[in-house]
Amino acid sequence: REIIRQHEAGYSWRDIAVLVRRRKEAETVVNYLLKYYPQIKVLSDEALLLRNSPAVKLVVSMLKLVDESYSAVADNKVADDRGTPVYASAGDIRMMISRYEFFRSEGHDAAEALRMALDAANIESRPLWKPMHKQPVYKNAPAYTNGVSEALFARGICLPAGPWVTDDHVRYIVDTIKDNIE
Repeated sequence: REIIRQHEAGYSWRDIAVLVRRRKEAETVVNYLLKYYPQIKVLSDEALLLRNSPAVKLVVSMLKLVDESYSAVADNKVADDRGTPVYASAGDIRMMISRYEFFRSEGHDAAEALRMALDAANIESRPLWKPMHKQPVYKNAPAYTNGVSEALFARGICLPAGPWVTDDHVRYIVDTIKDNIE
């Protein structure tokens, strides 16, 4: 009832969350909502897991960076020119956190988060072109579709292409994408 009340108070379905500690509790809540409140759009049980939260992934990325910094110092791998241990600073953490994870935690969908992360690395990208049958000029033309073009448009991006894109550029683009989504 509280979920319905919050929705009626103006919150969208995607702004409302139910947090539980155990998977079994999540299954119970999901089954109850699906049975008694079918108008509520319930995410999959995997999406309900805390470990899949973009915000949690952001925090985990930060902790991994700090841990790797301390491990590198402990293994005598990181020191300044005088031999003084160098730990990751707050600035290093801000610079090195996965931009993709950050943009996802800000509420952007995956394609837009990746586009923004590429932009931050000075790699121009853009959303895929709108499918022809969705363009106003073709609205009355016959279309033979199966949903693939709409799905690609919803989550795809265009990467730099052309004769001016060198092998080094391609490696940089691929490495940037891997760094942001792994």
